[in-house]
Order: sequence, then C-alpha cells, then structure tokens
Amino acid sequence: MDKTMSMQDRPLVVLGEALLDLLVPRPGVPLAEAEALHPRLGGAPANVAVQAARLGAPVELLTAVGDDPFADRLLGELGREGVNHGHVVRRQGHRTGLTFVQVDEDAERHFFPWRDNAADQTLAAREVPAAVVQGASLFHRGTVSLCAPAVREATRAAVARARDAEVPVSLDVNLRFGMFKDRDELIALAQEAVRTADVVKATVEEAHVLCGPVTEQDVIDRWLADGVRLVMLTRGPDGAVLATPNTQVEVPAPAVRVVDATGAGDAFVGAMLAQLRRHGSLDVDATQLETMGRFACECGAAAVTALGATTAMKRAALPPV
Repeated sequence: MDKTMSMQDRPLVVLGEALLDLLVPRPGVPLAEAEALHPRLGGAPANVAVQAARLGAPVELLTAVGDDPFADRLLGELGREGVNHGHVVRRQGHRTGLTFVQVDEDAERHFFPWRDNAADQTLAAREVPAAVVQGASLFHRGTVSLCAPAVREATRAAVARARDAEVPVSLDVNLRFGMFKDRDELIALAQEAVRTADVVKATVEEAHVLCGPVTEQDVIDRWLADGVRLVMLTRGPDGAVLATPNTQVEVPAPAVRVVDATGAGDAFVGAMLAQLRRHGSLDVDATQLETMGRFACECGAAAVTALGATTAMKRAALPPV
C-alpha cells in the first residue's frame, strides 16, 4: 500500500460472483407453480458492493460475466448503483450466472443455481489487476470463488497481492455447499481462507460448521489466535457479536417484518466495510465497534423487508465514529 494514501482515499475492492437472481414474485409460491419470475441483482460479493456503494463508498468489482443480455442488465444495474465495473471481464462462450430463488411464507430461501458454464468461475489470475487490488482500502472476497480451479487461483493470487501490499483482507464465509462437489473440500477451503483474512464474517451456524460444536466464544478466541483482527458472528434476528483482540461487543438487530432474508448478511458486511474504510483503520475501540455494529445490523434488517437481496438496502449517511 502506498503509505502516502490512507484507507479513506482508496476504494473498497470486491472479488466474486455477480449474478441475477430470478425470484418468484410472491413469497410462499413454489417455483413449480410460478407464472413469472422477477430478476434481481444477486451474488453475495456483488450484494456487498451495492450496499457499500449505497452508503457512499467507492467500490470496484472484479468478476467475469457472460456475453449475453443478462450481463447487460446486471452491469447496467451495478453501474446505476455506483459500483465501478470497468475491470469486469465479458466472457464469450460462457453465460452469466443465474440463481432461481424460492422464498417461503416465513421468508426462508431455497436456492437453485443454474451455473453450468458460468463466466464467473473462469476468472483467471492474470485478469485480476494487481494495481487495483494493491490500491484498495480493503479487499473483500467470499468462498464461492473457490469452487472452480481458475477462479480459485485468481482469488488466492488476489489475496496474496493484498497481503503483500498490507491491504486488509475481508472474508464472508458464506458456505454454499450446493456449489461444491465435496462438502469436506469446501470446509477445508473456508478454514484456509479464514487463516488468510483480517476481517471474517460468518453466521453462528457457519462458524460451528468450521470449528465444531464449540461455543461462540471459542470460535472468536480461535480465530483471533489465528491472526484475524475483526471477527463478526451474525445471529439473524438476535443481532451480532463483534470482537477484536482488544474488545468485544454484542449488538441487537431491529425488529422488522421479514419478506426475504436473502441480503441480510451481505448488507451487514457492506455496511461494516464502508464504515471501516471511512474510519481508516481496523483499530477500533468498544464504542466505535458498537456504533458500527449497530448500524450494520440496521442495514441488514432493512435489506430483508423487500423481495430481492439489494432492493431494500439502506441509503444513508454513515454514523460518526
């Protein structure tokens, strides 16, 4: 990282899948009975990028999409959200990833990915601009980008470049077992990813998958001992716990009517990264961490109030910290 520039001068860089979610327009109607499907922005990294951009952060997205009308729609919407997609690769002969989403009456989601020959899985290391990664305020990735050899190599190369440049690396564990042929492989890859991250977000359930039947505190202590500088465990409607080597806080989630839970975690992550970038450091005290966590939970709660991951994501000024 260029020491003459602070995190506040640099964009947030996000690597990973940008998809279109095709949703049944009314919760509770199964896909088998749907007469229409509504396209919405999707893909956890892209959702994170949208939330951060809505909160005023400059955001650069790195991924690959197909050379098809779905890509035109996807990139158009990302651009309107303020997400810079100038380095997104358009891949001929591959499709833009689609995910069919069925939402139950209780807002629980069921994902049916249509990702054969999807472009995002072909992103190559040489297509990830080193200068963009090394010039980031923070570099964020998930684990879906580890499901295919090409994009796995690209992701690992980007993480290495970020760490060499002292750019903090953020990870959303985001376990999607349907994207991997082998459950144990995904767990091993996710555990490896945690050990190379400075910021880690996971649901409590995901943390237990990676760490076994231990307490939340055991997970936090283990990951901090592994070198993680900020651990964020989300608890759904019960808020979140956030911990650094020096402090730990619990924050509540606002009570809202949940329509579609798809984007809650992505909004939480996007809000935290936007705040950390604006703060200019991962070094936060208890008061700052609580303020950030509360706002991130508010963003997560807002996202679940409408159909689609990004539809209801918050647009607001970041709280002072």
